[in-house]
Amino acid sequence: MGLPIRFSATLSQFDRPTMTLGVANDEIYGRLLELGAGEIAALREKGVI
Repeated sequence: MGLPIRFSATLSQFDRPTMTLGVANDEIYGRLLELGAGEIAALREKGVI
């Protein structure tokens, strides 16, 4: 994996691995979309998420 841009005098490196798919779902649904735990559970039961 590389960076889309290159710097001639700077080495590019990654300081942490990427997140796996779905790791941030609870944060996205809860904090950003402001869904409650019951709403998230209902969406999971319906297969929406």
